[in-house]
Amino acid sequence: MASTPTPPQTPYLALLAELANVPITEAITPPDLTTQALSLPPFVSPETVPGAFNLRDVGGLVPRLIAPGRVYRSGAPDTITPEGRVALRSQLGIRCVYDLRRRDELGQASSPSDDDGGPERIHCPFNMNVEGGPPVPMPAVITTFAPLADGSPGPGYVTMHDEIMGGYKAGYRKVFEGIRDSADGQAVLFHCTAGRDRTGLLAAMILELMGADAATIGFDYSLSRIGLEPFRKTMMPKAIMNFVPEAVRGFLKAGTLPPGLKEFFTTDPQTMIRFVERFRQQYGGTEGYLQQILGFDENDIKTIRRRLAPVA
Repeated sequence: MASTPTPPQTPYLALLAELANVPITEAITPPDLTTQALSLPPFVSPETVPGAFNLRDVGGLVPRLIAPGRVYRSGAPDTITPEGRVALRSQLGIRCVYDLRRRDELGQASSPSDDDGGPERIHCPFNMNVEGGPPVPMPAVITTFAPLADGSPGPGYVTMHDEIMGGYKAGYRKVFEGIRDSADGQAVLFHCTAGRDRTGLLAAMILELMGADAATIGFDYSLSRIGLEPFRKTMMPKAIMNFVPEAVRGFLKAGTLPPGLKEFFTTDPQTMIRFVERFRQQYGGTEGYLQQILGFDENDIKTIRRRLAPVA
C-alpha cells in the first residue's frame, strides 16, 4: 500500500486516509464505508448532485485557507442526471464547468450546459490554441511508472506531469480567469475524465497558491481513490483504453500485469508531494507559474486570492 503522510488529525480524516490507501485493484469493503466517506468533506454527496463522481470542494479540506463553495473538482460529468445538472448551478452555485478532456475523449459524451439549466461548459483540451500542436500527449510508457532497481520512483509521473503542464497552459489559464472573474456567490468546476491527474495538478496549484502545505496537497490527491470507487470497475478499463498503448493491452489480454501498471493507477500522496516540491523549485510556487507561464500580473493574482479566500 502507498504510505500516507500527515495531515489527518480527526477521526473522519483518518477514515478518509485509510480508505484512500486501499489499492485500486481491490474494492473498498464494506460498501457502506464508501457511502459514508462520500458524505464527508471535501466530497459533495451524490445525494446533492445525483450521478456525479469524485466531486469535491477544493476548499473542503482547508476552509481556513480557501472558502468552501468557491471552486470544485470532479471526474467527467457524463453520468450526472438532469436533476444533478440543475443542482450544480442551483445548489452549488457553479456558473461554469471547465472540461479538460482531450477532443478524442469526448466521443458522444454529454456535459452540463445552459440548455438543461446547468452551468455553461467551456472545453479546454490538450494544446488548446496551439496551432499545429498534437491534439493528444505522447502515450504513457507504463514501464516507466515502475520503481527503479534501488526502489526509488520511476520517471513516469514526472514525464506525464510535464506533458500535462505543457499541454494545458491555455486550459489552466481559462480556469484561473474564471476564478478571477467570478462574482460573489458564484463557483467554478473543473474536471478531466477521472478527476485525478489533469484535475489534480490544477487543484494542487490552487491549494499551493492559498498556502496549503505539500502534505495536505498530497492527501487531497489521494482522495481520488475514494471518489472513483463507485465507478472503479467501469473506469479502469476505459482508462486503459484511453491512456495506455496497445502493447499494455496485450499484457492484460494474456492475464498478466505489466510492470508499472499498478503504480500508474495508484493515487499515492507522495506522487503529488514530489510534484509540488519540483513545481516550487521550478517556479517558486503557483504565483510564479501564473506570472511566468500563464501571463497573469500581480493584480490578477491578488484578485484570484481574494475570490478564493474565506471571508474575514
